[in-house]
Amino acid sequence: MDDDPAVANVLACILKSNGCLTRVFTDPSQAARPELPAPDLLVTDYCMPAMNGVELMRRCRLLWPGLKTLMVSGGFPQWTHDQPERFLAKPFWPRELVQAVRELTTDGDYGPDRTCPTFKRFNNADRGPARHEGIQPERPRHTQ
Repeated sequence: MDDDPAVANVLACILKSNGCLTRVFTDPSQAARPELPAPDLLVTDYCMPAMNGVELMRRCRLLWPGLKTLMVSGGFPQWTHDQPERFLAKPFWPRELVQAVRELTTDGDYGPDRTCPTFKRFNNADRGPARHEGIQPERPRHTQ
């Protein structure tokens, strides 16, 4: 979740290229809807105009208790009692993002050649096929 579509698309591309299923949002109110399937992880920016990342995290945790959060920001937020499980300061390397997601979605037992776990909840037969909502990342362009 990032209010900047370009940033949201880049984050989604990085995660998708490492095997993760993603749902991309640029509006926090669209990300915290009870009709959505429970995500395995919330990746969100901290500083957004409509609602900050901590408020989004709180709303999502009300809907999906136990939801882990990876917060990213260009600044250094002052945490109160509600804190994300991980924080990445922008700018960060793609491998740092992937490593943080792996650590939060697995028991930490992964190797450098292992891809990000596929978020299985989105592929359960009773929930239908995986869906991507919101902005879709552009396909990488190949140059000659």
